[in-house]
Amino acid sequence: MTQGLPLLLVLPAACATLRTHDVADAFAADAALLVERVPAKADLDPARAANAPAVMLGAERTAREFLGKREGDSTKAAYARALLACSLLAQGRAIDARDLLRGLKPRLETELTRENVVIACAIHATSLCRSIEARAAAESFLAGKLEADAFVRDYGSFAGLAVAEPGSPEHGKMVQLAASGLLSCEPGVAEPTAGGRKARANLRRTLAEQVYNDAASLLARLPATPPRPVPPEEAWLAKVAVKGVTTYRYLIPDMLPDPLSADQRAWQREQAFPLFARARGIAGYFLSKEARAEVEATRIGNTPEEVLYDRLLSAQLEVLAWIDTR
Repeated sequence: MTQGLPLLLVLPAACATLRTHDVADAFAADAALLVERVPAKADLDPARAANAPAVMLGAERTAREFLGKREGDSTKAAYARALLACSLLAQGRAIDARDLLRGLKPRLETELTRENVVIACAIHATSLCRSIEARAAAESFLAGKLEADAFVRDYGSFAGLAVAEPGSPEHGKMVQLAASGLLSCEPGVAEPTAGGRKARANLRRTLAEQVYNDAASLLARLPATPPRPVPPEEAWLAKVAVKGVTTYRYLIPDMLPDPLSADQRAWQREQAFPLFARARGIAGYFLSKEARAEVEATRIGNTPEEVLYDRLLSAQLEVLAWIDTR
């Protein structure tokens, strides 16, 4: 009996040890309970669930417990951080996801294991959600509801403004300099001058292009051929990517000059076609080829995934029509 005692003492501790598959399992269980929402003009967020914020709580708890016992940026720790960030994005907590991933870099293309795909995509998904927040904040600034320096501190990089990192000796000075430059947008003015309208258009275009670039980057990091079976976290990230592309229909008025020349129209179409083609393929992560073909033929969506795919098709038609009529 005494010889078996050490083994009995070890077993409970071993059973209590969390592994990355435990974090992934918790994510999968919570992801199955998410209520899908599709970005709308007034709310472009592609990650937040319709039943947020009280979602992904088990996944968040498990990931934090796992990370609490690990140090460094090993692939396992980075993968858990990525799953935690995705959980926070589903809750609508993009700032918390950004802070969690700060300093984490996507792995090299030659190192794209399944875990590293998730890590890279979580980083891009977080950037996408933050750039959408920046665009909304800009509208608050232009309406006179947000001070210029507050906008610059939180979102200056998304607007292409040069601002040093917080804590840098030059940070405060650079924030004030950039904020003073933004006053040319004439925030809070109901009928801005021609100069104010031009400054506003430039700001909106820069922010719209940032959202577009982040959406395209997320889409590009997902392998074109989905694994079988598709891991729940990759299916979730694929939905975020496709939702990000659907926002193009709301971004394009800010992105394009009016009118377009024939060459500009042709170039814009050449950019749009591959983007939507890849998005339709990435939809294969969560919707079968047969189901996609059925939606394409009928334009009827009976499931949340089919509705999302139909919205993608609608966005493509709207974007191409916008380009052709400028």
